[in-house]
Amino acid sequence: IVAGEPNTGKTTFCVDFSTKNMYQLARVENGVTIPGIKYFTSEASAEEFLELLDKYTDVPPEDFAKHVDVRKRKNTFADAIEPNAVNIVDYLVIHEDFYRVGIEISEIQDALGSKGIVIVCLQKSPGAELGRGGLGTEELTRLYLSMEQKRDRVTHQRIPAVYTMRIVKAKHPMRKNLDPNGWYWEYKFKDGTSL
Repeated sequence: IVAGEPNTGKTTFCVDFSTKNMYQLARVENGVTIPGIKYFTSEASAEEFLELLDKYTDVPPEDFAKHVDVRKRKNTFADAIEPNAVNIVDYLVIHEDFYRVGIEISEIQDALGSKGIVIVCLQKSPGAELGRGGLGTEELTRLYLSMEQKRDRVTHQRIPAVYTMRIVKAKHPMRKNLDPNGWYWEYKFKDGTSL
Protein backbone atom coordinates (compact mmCIF):
# COMPACT_ATOMS: atom_id res chain seq x y z
CA ILE A 1 0.00 0.00 0.00
CA VAL A 2 1.15 3.53 -0.80
CA ALA A 3 -1.10 5.90 1.16
CA GLY A 4 -0.52 9.58 0.60
CA GLU A 5 -1.98 12.97 1.21
CA PRO A 6 -3.07 14.72 -2.00
CA ASN A 7 -0.17 15.91 -4.16
CA THR A 8 2.58 14.09 -2.27
CA GLY A 9 3.82 11.99 -5.19
CA LYS A 10 1.84 8.74 -5.30
CA THR A 11 1.67 8.77 -9.11
CA THR A 12 5.29 9.90 -9.37
CA PHE A 13 6.31 6.97 -7.14
CA CYS A 14 4.36 4.49 -9.29
CA VAL A 15 5.63 5.85 -12.62
CA ASP A 16 9.19 5.83 -11.25
CA PHE A 17 8.75 2.21 -10.10
CA SER A 18 7.35 1.28 -13.52
CA THR A 19 10.13 2.92 -15.53
CA LYS A 20 12.81 1.29 -13.38
CA ASN A 21 11.30 -2.19 -13.77
CA MET A 22 9.42 -2.27 -17.08
CA TYR A 23 12.22 -3.71 -19.23
CA GLN A 24 13.09 -6.52 -16.80
CA LEU A 25 9.45 -7.51 -16.27
CA ALA A 26 8.36 -7.52 -19.93
CA ARG A 27 8.81 -10.67 -21.98
CA VAL A 28 8.88 -11.35 -25.70
CA GLU A 29 6.71 -14.04 -27.26
CA ASN A 30 6.86 -14.66 -31.02
CA GLY A 31 8.53 -11.30 -31.52
CA VAL A 32 5.84 -9.40 -29.57
CA THR A 33 6.60 -7.58 -26.29
CA ILE A 34 4.22 -8.64 -23.49
CA PRO A 35 4.14 -6.04 -20.69
CA GLY A 36 4.99 -7.34 -17.21
CA ILE A 37 3.34 -4.37 -15.50
CA LYS A 38 -0.37 -3.61 -15.59
CA TYR A 39 -0.96 0.03 -14.57
CA PHE A 40 -4.49 1.11 -13.65
CA THR A 41 -4.99 4.88 -13.54
CA SER A 42 -8.12 6.40 -12.07
CA GLU A 43 -7.44 10.00 -13.03
CA ALA A 44 -6.97 9.84 -16.80
CA SER A 45 -7.65 7.65 -19.80
CA ALA A 46 -4.72 5.52 -20.94
CA GLU A 47 -4.13 7.95 -23.82
CA GLU A 48 -4.18 11.01 -21.53
CA PHE A 49 -1.90 9.24 -19.06
CA LEU A 50 0.66 8.47 -21.76
CA GLU A 51 0.53 12.11 -22.92
CA LEU A 52 1.30 13.23 -19.34
CA LEU A 53 4.24 10.84 -19.01
CA ASP A 54 6.85 13.35 -20.14
CA LYS A 55 5.96 15.28 -16.98
CA TYR A 56 7.10 12.30 -14.90
CA THR A 57 9.91 10.63 -16.83
CA ASP A 58 12.32 10.83 -19.74
CA VAL A 59 11.10 7.47 -21.08
CA PRO A 60 9.30 8.02 -24.41
CA PRO A 61 5.53 7.42 -24.04
CA GLU A 62 5.51 4.88 -26.88
CA ASP A 63 8.26 2.88 -25.13
CA PHE A 64 6.36 3.01 -21.83
CA ALA A 65 3.16 1.91 -23.62
CA LYS A 66 5.01 -1.05 -25.16
CA HIS A 67 6.30 -2.28 -21.78
CA VAL A 68 3.50 -1.21 -19.41
CA ASP A 69 -0.17 -2.02 -20.02
CA VAL A 70 -1.97 1.21 -18.99
CA ARG A 71 -5.73 1.15 -18.42
CA LYS A 72 -8.28 3.49 -16.87
CA ARG A 73 -10.15 1.99 -13.92
CA LYS A 74 -11.50 3.31 -10.61
CA ASN A 75 -12.78 0.24 -8.78
CA THR A 76 -13.49 -3.52 -8.94
CA PHE A 77 -9.83 -4.17 -9.63
CA ALA A 78 -9.97 -7.84 -8.64
CA ASP A 79 -11.70 -8.55 -11.97
CA ALA A 80 -8.83 -6.99 -13.94
CA ILE A 81 -5.73 -8.01 -11.98
CA GLU A 82 -3.10 -9.97 -13.91
CA PRO A 83 -2.46 -12.81 -11.41
CA ASN A 84 1.26 -13.33 -12.06
CA ALA A 85 2.37 -9.84 -13.02
CA VAL A 86 3.06 -6.55 -11.27
CA ASN A 87 -0.20 -4.62 -10.96
CA ILE A 88 -0.36 -0.95 -9.98
CA VAL A 89 -3.61 0.61 -8.80
CA ASP A 90 -3.21 4.39 -8.97
CA TYR A 91 -5.47 4.93 -7.09
CA LEU A 92 -8.36 3.06 -5.43
CA VAL A 93 -11.36 5.42 -5.51
CA ILE A 94 -14.03 5.06 -2.83
CA HIS A 95 -15.83 8.19 -1.68
CA GLU A 96 -18.05 6.75 1.05
CA ASP A 97 -18.33 3.62 3.16
CA PHE A 98 -14.56 3.58 3.55
CA TYR A 99 -14.68 0.13 5.17
CA ARG A 100 -15.10 -1.08 1.56
CA VAL A 101 -11.46 -0.21 0.89
CA GLY A 102 -10.33 -3.15 3.04
CA ILE A 103 -12.80 -5.44 1.26
CA GLU A 104 -11.54 -4.32 -2.15
CA ILE A 105 -7.90 -4.90 -1.08
CA SER A 106 -8.81 -8.39 0.15
CA GLU A 107 -10.49 -9.20 -3.18
CA ILE A 108 -7.44 -7.91 -5.08
CA GLN A 109 -5.14 -10.08 -2.98
CA ASP A 110 -7.35 -13.12 -3.64
CA ALA A 111 -7.00 -12.49 -7.40
CA LEU A 112 -3.19 -12.59 -7.28
CA GLY A 113 -1.25 -15.67 -8.31
CA SER A 114 1.86 -16.99 -6.59
CA LYS A 115 4.15 -14.72 -8.63
CA GLY A 116 1.98 -11.60 -8.73
CA ILE A 117 2.19 -8.43 -6.70
CA VAL A 118 0.04 -5.34 -6.48
CA ILE A 119 0.83 -1.79 -5.41
CA VAL A 120 -2.37 -0.04 -4.30
CA CYS A 121 -2.37 3.74 -3.88
CA LEU A 122 -4.82 5.30 -1.45
CA GLN A 123 -5.66 8.85 -0.55
CA LYS A 124 -5.16 9.74 3.09
CA SER A 125 -6.22 12.70 5.13
CA PRO A 126 -3.51 15.16 6.19
CA GLY A 127 -1.99 14.01 9.46
CA ALA A 128 -3.54 10.53 9.32
CA GLU A 129 -1.20 7.54 9.50
CA LEU A 130 -3.28 5.23 7.29
CA GLY A 131 -5.17 5.76 4.05
CA ARG A 132 -8.92 5.83 3.54
CA GLY A 133 -10.30 2.67 5.05
CA GLY A 134 -8.06 2.90 8.12
CA LEU A 135 -6.96 -0.32 9.81
CA GLY A 136 -8.74 -2.42 7.19
CA THR A 137 -6.17 -1.24 4.64
CA GLU A 138 -3.27 -2.53 6.74
CA GLU A 139 -4.48 -6.01 7.72
CA LEU A 140 -3.35 -8.02 4.68
CA THR A 141 -0.55 -5.70 3.61
CA ARG A 142 3.05 -6.86 3.54
CA LEU A 143 4.47 -3.36 2.98
CA TYR A 144 2.65 -0.15 3.87
CA LEU A 145 4.16 3.22 2.94
CA SER A 146 2.77 6.57 4.03
CA MET A 147 3.50 9.84 2.17
CA GLU A 148 2.85 13.28 3.56
CA GLN A 149 4.05 16.84 3.49
CA LYS A 150 6.61 17.46 6.22
CA ARG A 151 5.43 19.49 9.19
CA ASP A 152 7.34 21.63 11.66
CA ARG A 153 7.75 19.67 14.92
CA VAL A 154 6.73 22.63 17.08
CA THR A 155 4.08 24.51 15.10
CA HIS A 156 2.87 21.54 13.00
CA GLN A 157 2.73 23.90 10.02
CA ARG A 158 3.46 22.34 6.65
CA ILE A 159 6.95 22.92 5.30
CA PRO A 160 6.66 23.85 1.61
CA ALA A 161 8.15 21.44 -0.96
CA VAL A 162 9.47 18.90 1.60
CA TYR A 163 7.77 15.51 2.02
CA THR A 164 8.27 12.35 4.03
CA MET A 165 7.75 8.70 3.16
CA ARG A 166 7.49 6.36 6.14
CA ILE A 167 7.32 2.60 6.49
CA VAL A 168 4.18 1.97 8.51
CA LYS A 169 4.43 -1.80 8.16
CA ALA A 170 7.02 -4.19 6.76
CA LYS A 171 5.70 -7.67 7.44
CA HIS A 172 8.68 -9.75 6.28
CA PRO A 173 11.85 -7.62 6.29
CA MET A 174 14.81 -9.11 4.42
CA ARG A 175 17.06 -8.76 7.45
CA LYS A 176 15.50 -10.52 10.39
CA ASN A 177 17.56 -8.57 12.96
CA LEU A 178 16.40 -5.15 11.64
CA ASP A 179 12.94 -3.72 12.18
CA PRO A 180 12.30 -1.10 9.45
CA ASN A 181 8.84 -0.19 10.77
CA GLY A 182 8.80 3.54 11.46
CA TRP A 183 11.78 4.35 9.23
CA TYR A 184 11.26 7.42 7.09
CA TRP A 185 12.87 9.43 4.34
CA GLU A 186 12.53 13.05 3.41
CA TYR A 187 12.17 13.80 -0.26
CA LYS A 188 11.62 16.66 -2.66
CA PHE A 189 10.48 16.69 -6.26
CA LYS A 190 13.24 17.10 -8.85
CA ASP A 191 12.19 19.28 -11.76
CA GLY A 192 8.74 19.49 -10.20
CA THR A 193 7.90 15.83 -10.72
CA SER A 194 10.40 13.00 -10.08
CA LEU A 195 11.28 12.08 -6.49
